[in-house]
Amino acid sequence: MTPLDQFREKIVVADTREIEVFRMDNTQESAGIPDMRKHVGLGSCNCCDYFFIHNNKIVLIEETRLMDTIENLKQDCSYLEIEHLRDFVSKYVRQENYVKVYGALLVLCRLAGQYGEVSKLIKDKKHDFYLVIEGIESEEARSLFDTLRDSLFEQLRSVLTKNVIDKIEVMPSTEHLASRLSENASAP
Repeated sequence: MTPLDQFREKIVVADTREIEVFRMDNTQESAGIPDMRKHVGLGSCNCCDYFFIHNNKIVLIEETRLMDTIENLKQDCSYLEIEHLRDFVSKYVRQENYVKVYGALLVLCRLAGQYGEVSKLIKDKKHDFYLVIEGIESEEARSLFDTLRDSLFEQLRSVLTKNVIDKIEVMPSTEHLASRLSENASAP
């Protein structure tokens, strides 16, 4: 048993496949899985939802209801002109996600510092980031997602260079996540 086992969780991907991951931010500790952030002494810092390890990769996963976030921002900032609102939303989403990646990396560093087994397990591995967007079933949401995907990828890549994150993928939860995780997921 490794120190990571206490964070192990099974998630259902695209309503079809169950995979094992390690939960990083657990706001519902009643489920019996501790909050990794608190466990390493970082309180409730921003970080990704999950990670898993496969071969020479650590894959960080952030699930988001991006369309809900955008709608909420549009309502909160309705006083902005449309072009300024678009810029604000884009910047907000980018910052929110790269802060979560940096937070996740900090949590992993603290975990590795506390447990030699974890350090050996994650040492010298590259990191990937999967931004999984839920709730894009409607035609309007899919169109918005297609418009945002490339710009969000470029914006995240400009901040999360290959020295930090090897690969970034922005994907809808309903289409690609199951196949990407099936290719990469396995328990250590």
